[in-house]
Amino acid sequence: MTAPGSHQHFIEWMKAIGMTLIVIGHVFGSTEILFNSVSAPVYSKQLGVAFFVFIAGWGLARTQTERALCAFRRLFPILFYGGCCALLMSGLTWIEKQDLAESNYLPLFFGVNVFFNFFPANPTTWYIGMYVHLVLFWWLLMPQKPQRLFLITLLFLELITRAVLVEYNRSFTAYMMLTNWFSVFLLGYLCRDLADRRSEIGPIKGVPIPVFLGTLALLWLAALLAWRFVSLRLAFDNSMPFRLMESSLSSLWVSLLVSVVYLANTALTFGLFRFLKAPLLVRLISRNTLLIFILHMPLIYAVAEDVRNAFVDPFAARVVLVFLVLFGLTAVSELITRLLPVAKIQVQIEKHLFSAIETERKSARQG
Repeated sequence: MTAPGSHQHFIEWMKAIGMTLIVIGHVFGSTEILFNSVSAPVYSKQLGVAFFVFIAGWGLARTQTERALCAFRRLFPILFYGGCCALLMSGLTWIEKQDLAESNYLPLFFGVNVFFNFFPANPTTWYIGMYVHLVLFWWLLMPQKPQRLFLITLLFLELITRAVLVEYNRSFTAYMMLTNWFSVFLLGYLCRDLADRRSEIGPIKGVPIPVFLGTLALLWLAALLAWRFVSLRLAFDNSMPFRLMESSLSSLWVSLLVSVVYLANTALTFGLFRFLKAPLLVRLISRNTLLIFILHMPLIYAVAEDVRNAFVDPFAARVVLVFLVLFGLTAVSELITRLLPVAKIQVQIEKHLFSAIETERKSARQG
């Protein structure tokens, strides 16, 4: 078992895989392909988001930093880069069609975007609003060691809130709100005492690590294919962002299945990649996921048609587009983070802001 504050390879695996699922999902959007049919009633790209929420829960549960300071450190980079991207897109869309793409700014205002039943102009920036709510929820309301009643209450809220919103045709709101992600956040929170495992002894006594991991991966693959077989008979439609069924209890059933699919795949990914060292390519993608996440949809919008026109085979065009987006933005992100002194700006703001807060506290205590 690694020490609490040490580097964790499973985080890099889950971030890199999560980001890859998201990019593939936005390039290969069809519900008919195997990639999406194994995860109904959600789209497989949503599992990538679940991985990021799980990691957030795991990290927040283990932090030893004062909560207000930790919240600032978590929110500053995503709001800074989200704001820069919103300004960039406003400039580009104004030049092209005299439109400022104002909806891209909604996530920056305390995540107000999640209450509207549509995505921002740059669709994936909805996550910024939800992440703001997640960090604020943890800071203000989340106990360090949540009791069983608290956990059950949050799970109940997840299932009922999602079902009610879907029933009243507010599926986008149901998807973006923090309540949609409570279960995977709590899973990460409850796994806080688990970390990378590098020993040669597997979790099952006498079973070598390679045999354990290979068996787990095969069982997982079999479960995914079996679920595809079942989901085809459940006749999910092609709705977004959740695929629905024709049934009087459809909303409730779909809500329950969404949570099960999120939890099962996230838990299995965590269980598998705790044992594997992350190679250089995985680490490279992992440390650049923030900018890849924010910028990949604008890039897809910009180059998708040209890439499709360059290839006779549509599948080949999509594969090239995935590689172009994923590795092109990794390189761009590396360059941007090296050129922009964002970390230094954050440190300076943090120093002034929290020194002022501490001064006020001392004055209040003395008064």
